[in-house]
Amino acid sequence: MKVLIDTNVILDMLAKREPFFEAAAKLLFLSAEEKIEAYITSNMVTDIYYVARRHYMQESQARDMIHRLLQIFRVLEVGHKECLKALELPMPDYEDALLSICAKRINAVYIVTRDLEHFKNSPVSPVSPGDFLNLV
Repeated sequence: MKVLIDTNVILDMLAKREPFFEAAAKLLFLSAEEKIEAYITSNMVTDIYYVARRHYMQESQARDMIHRLLQIFRVLEVGHKECLKALELPMPDYEDALLSICAKRINAVYIVTRDLEHFKNSPVSPVSPGDFLNLV
């Protein structure tokens, strides 16, 4: 099952944010065990690195963490075409619209996120990490 994982879920796991950590960690393990086909976008990689480096870890730790994530998640490129299509979606948050376009491009079943409201008009259905775990 193909899913696109939102940045907030990855950061929940990295920062061990409660009460979200357990579900986020389980998603990571499902992907590592290849029980799901989980994706992140190329721009998310830099965002995750930036937040991790700035708030949670030293540079060498952040680089190591990115290296491990890249072994677990597949990375979708974000290009000119996706950026333009995201502008056409009736979604208030451009970044979330961009994720939606990328998820649609790969025929993802869900976008796993804690920000369900932000994906109200997404062409790919959003699902919370907990609800997704109940589905698989």
